[in-house]
Amino acid sequence: MEGRLASVCALILILGAIGPSDTRSSVPGNHLRPKSGVCPRLGPQPLMCYKRQRCTSDHTCPGVDKCCNTRCGHVCIRPVKSGLCPLLITGPLDCSKQQKCTNNYQCPGINKCCNSQCGQVCVRPIAKSGVCPRLGPGPLMCYKMHRCNSNYQCTGVQKCCNTRCGHVCIEPVKTGVCPLLGPGPLACSNLQRCNNNFQCPGVHKCCDTRCGKVCIKAVKSGVCHRLRPGPLMCYKMQRCNNNYQCRGVQKCCNTQCGYVCLRPVKSGVCSSLRGGPLVCSKQQRCNNNYQCPGIQKCCKTQCGRVCLPPRAKTGVCPGLGPGPLLCYKHQRCNGDYECSGSQRCCNTQCGLVCLQPWGVPIVHHQTVPPVSPKE
Repeated sequence: MEGRLASVCALILILGAIGPSDTRSSVPGNHLRPKSGVCPRLGPQPLMCYKRQRCTSDHTCPGVDKCCNTRCGHVCIRPVKSGLCPLLITGPLDCSKQQKCTNNYQCPGINKCCNSQCGQVCVRPIAKSGVCPRLGPGPLMCYKMHRCNSNYQCTGVQKCCNTRCGHVCIEPVKTGVCPLLGPGPLACSNLQRCNNNFQCPGVHKCCDTRCGKVCIKAVKSGVCHRLRPGPLMCYKMQRCNNNYQCRGVQKCCNTQCGYVCLRPVKSGVCSSLRGGPLVCSKQQRCNNNYQCPGIQKCCKTQCGRVCLPPRAKTGVCPGLGPGPLLCYKHQRCNGDYECSGSQRCCNTQCGLVCLQPWGVPIVHHQTVPPVSPKE
C-alpha cells in the first residue's frame, strides 16, 4: 500500500513539473513580441536618468512603453507614432484583409490606427511631406531640439531635417499659392483628396478647386531681384536652396548675400484682353498676381480677372545714371521685369540698374490686386 501511494505521489510531482512548461510553449514567444512604434533617437538628459526604468527588452516595460537605447542606457520610453492617416484607405471588398484596431499601439511598427471605409484599421501613415528649412536655429538653441535619424522618430508632421544643430525634428515648410482653379470635373478622379497641406506629397498643397479640396503643386511665380542689400544686412536674410524653402510667395534668389528668400517682383502694366466666350475659356483665372506664372499678372478684363503678360515697358532710359558715389543706392538688374512698376533696366555708369525712363509717369503697385496667400 505504501509503495502504491509513493508511486502516485511521484506521478503527481512529474505532471506538476511538466504542466507549466507545456503551458508556456503553447504560446511560444508571444510575450516577447516587439512592441510597436519607433524609439526616439535620444531620450532624456543624464540628470534625469535616475527617473527612468531600466530594461532588457520591450516586455519588461509597462503598457505601450518600449525598451529604447538612449543616453541613459536601455530604458522604458513611450514610443513615437507619427505621421498622418490617409484620407481614404480602401473599399468594402478589401476590408476583410485589414487589421482592426482601437488605438495606434495595436498596430505593428510605424502603422497607425486610421478611420476608413472599413472602420478603424491599421494603415501605414502617409510619407511625410513638405520641405525642410535649410538652416535651423543657431547653436545656442540646439540643446532644445529633438535629435533624429528618420522622419518617423519625429512627432506629428515634423520631419528629420539637416540643420546647424545636426539632424533634428522641425516642422517642414508648405509654401506657395494655390491656383484659383484646378482641372475640370472630368479629371477629378485622378486627383488626391485632402483635408490639410500635410496630407499632400512634396511641395503640393491642399487647394480648393472645382473638384473640392485636392492636392495641387503650389505656384511660385515672379522675378527675383538681381541684387539685394550688402553684407551688413545679410545676417537678417533666410538662406535657401530652392523656392519651396521660402515662406509664402517668397522665392530663393541669388544675391550679394548668396541664395536667400525674397519677395519677387511682379511689375509692369496689365495688358487688355478683348474677345468672346471662346477666348475667355482659355484664360487662367486668378485672384492675385502670385497665382500667375512667371512675369504674368492678374489683370481685370472682359473675362474677369485672368493671368496675362504685362505690356512691354516703354520710355527711353536716361543716357547716364548717377556717378559712382551714388551707385550703391540703385537696384541692379538683368531685365526690365526685375524693376518695379514702370521702371526699366538701364545701362549706366553704375552698370545695369533700375531707373525711371523719360516721359513715362511713375507706376508702382496701384494695378496690383491685394495678395493674401495662405500658408
